[in-house]
Amino acid sequence: MYGVIFLAYILGSIPSAYLVTKIFTGKDIREIGSGNIGAMNTFRNIGFIPGLITFCMDFGKGALAANIALCLKTERWVLYAVILGLVLGHNWPPILKFKGGKGLAVTAGALVLIDIKAGLVVFAVLGIATLVLKDTDIATIIGFAVYPFWIYIIQNDINVFLVGLIQFGVILVKHLSGVKRFFPG
Repeated sequence: MYGVIFLAYILGSIPSAYLVTKIFTGKDIREIGSGNIGAMNTFRNIGFIPGLITFCMDFGKGALAANIALCLKTERWVLYAVILGLVLGHNWPPILKFKGGKGLAVTAGALVLIDIKAGLVVFAVLGIATLVLKDTDIATIIGFAVYPFWIYIIQNDINVFLVGLIQFGVILVKHLSGVKRFFPG
């Protein structure tokens, strides 16, 4: 049961943006733009096609790990822990000295299979907050602040809530620099 969470961490740690950027440009994405190992930095600084490939790879990692966990018929809280494992691997990949992305695409890929309702709510809140605030970092924090509470309402399971709360904390940590930009001083 816990092996699937570790597998999710390993899948999450495959550095899609790093690999795609190396293939397309020969450069290291960590030295370009925001330095983030994610689809958004790839879209912004390498191009649409490399960004799309990166997003699809990251989304696919999430969907693959979720599918494995679902096929193993794991407990409900383990499914959400798989998402957390993916995000931890994506955000802190050992192969890149623990400098990774922010975990949105892998979360989306996993939520499509594990809990589409939660995914739709989180990403709808995130999207609306982005349109209103014009800042993806603070919008992501707002979207994921809803996440643990929404999955608790749907699942009525304190373990699911706790895993969601930890994931929110991880998302918050990765987006703190954006919060500091949004609230200068």
